[in-house]
Amino acid sequence: MDARLGRWVKAAGSALAIVSVVFIAALFWKERDVLSTFQPGAASLAALALSALGYGLLGWVLADAWRQLLLWTGEANVPSSYARRIYAQTQIAKYIPGNVAQFAGRQVIGRQAGWTHTGLLLSTMFELLSLVCMAAVIAAVTIATGAFNALASKPLLAIGTAVTLVGGCLIALRIGPRMLARRWPEAAQRVANLKVSDLWRAAAYHAFFFLCSGFLLIVVTAVALGERLPFEHWPGIVGLFAVSWIVSTLTPGAPSGIGVREMVLVAGLTLVTTTGTAILVATLWRAVTVVGDFLFFLFAGFRTSR
Repeated sequence: MDARLGRWVKAAGSALAIVSVVFIAALFWKERDVLSTFQPGAASLAALALSALGYGLLGWVLADAWRQLLLWTGEANVPSSYARRIYAQTQIAKYIPGNVAQFAGRQVIGRQAGWTHTGLLLSTMFELLSLVCMAAVIAAVTIATGAFNALASKPLLAIGTAVTLVGGCLIALRIGPRMLARRWPEAAQRVANLKVSDLWRAAAYHAFFFLCSGFLLIVVTAVALGERLPFEHWPGIVGLFAVSWIVSTLTPGAPSGIGVREMVLVAGLTLVTTTGTAILVATLWRAVTVVGDFLFFLFAGFRTSR
């Protein structure tokens, strides 16, 4: 029954990804005249290139956070360079349909490195939990403070969104340990001996990732607009990235959230700009992140461990 439910959930996620891609494609066609007028100059191209490089460097931050989680779960020998190399080699697999290949890859390669299945499983589970919680907190704060004027004028929508994000994290924290104990008793026993308070370092790395990625999205938005983005919109853009990351990452079957993330970004950006510009920003942001992921894979994935 669980396997059947898993197949249905994955199929639903894939369907959502396909619908999202079709939706974005339709918007592309509708706004084709606006998009065709985008002709970036040397400064804009340099800003996009630096944004891609910056996003690639943030891969090191995520890799170091994963290493901290491995150490936290009890794995004794986790060299920094080796952990980064494995993380880079497997993270690129998120573009494979299914959106789970990167986690499976870590289990296989990490096991070859001598780490236990339990430690690898727990590091992945708590990585996702930490990332989602940090993203939810950042998104909730920006929304609750009225980062978008449009949301500020709709307090019920703002409050409802913030409550949903934080509530989801609280529910996950409540039911997560029970599910872990039922399905993986060995992992649950190890978790019982760990201190949740020691997760602060990984959580800080993840918060840094979202804040910096949000700033890079601000740069990309300014490039698409052709002018400096007003400062009052900066927190909202950071929060929008966090929301889009949560939705796209938790959508099963969507490789790297393709289509789903763009749909969320376009929906949020249309609150502060035109639909054509929102589509352009989402497209440029996808290009920046793909290039950044490839750079991280290229330079960290094949670096010789010391």
